[in-house]
Amino acid sequence: MAQGTPEAADEGGPVRRKWRGVEPDARTAERRERIIEAAIELLSTEGLGGTTVRAVCARTGLHSRYFYESFDSIAALLVAVFDLLSARFVDHITQAADAAGDDPRARVEAVMEACAEVFRQQTELVRILTIQAVGNEDLNQRRIQMLHRVSAMIEADAYRTYGRPPPGDRLAAVSARFMAGGLAELFVAWIDGELGGTVEDLARDGTDVLLALAEATATVGRDRARRTVRMARRES
Repeated sequence: MAQGTPEAADEGGPVRRKWRGVEPDARTAERRERIIEAAIELLSTEGLGGTTVRAVCARTGLHSRYFYESFDSIAALLVAVFDLLSARFVDHITQAADAAGDDPRARVEAVMEACAEVFRQQTELVRILTIQAVGNEDLNQRRIQMLHRVSAMIEADAYRTYGRPPPGDRLAAVSARFMAGGLAELFVAWIDGELGGTVEDLARDGTDVLLALAEATATVGRDRARRTVRMARRES
């Protein structure tokens, strides 16, 4: 088969050749990316029920065999969408925190505003990947992993501001998990219409609460360390 044969005709033979100078693996990767982006658009406009194999193929102009070339099912595509969006989200808030410098309040405010921006611009997507994800085993596992990543970021930032706790002290880790889960529920409640105010109001409130929790955690940690030292002195 000559180079330049249309894509639809060059995939059925035993040898996968270049098409217009593009390697087969590169074409597969490009199609996969188009399918994921089409799914994101459909989820944003048509919701979960409207994001089907047929709809994705219609949006991309690809035959269904190219869908199954990259994904076993629509569920597998949704997982890929979640992975891509969560990676973009983490990168977005990480950049916001880094750009804010070393001041704790400035960093938290920057992260909260970055979160607010995502939630405001992609409300329907966030609803699907948070509220509706709970009912999907694969997506829920991804949601939990996402919370773990956010928790690790909060914990690392606490160490940056307040220093590392004594060996074996889990207070910072517990506090970070508490904050990550609380923030997720806060934004979900806002999306679901349970809280009034704008998303900017939510970001401001969240900043104050996060900083208060961080300060309280640091204070409790210092008190624990002092008690441990006093007990060690008494026993020696």
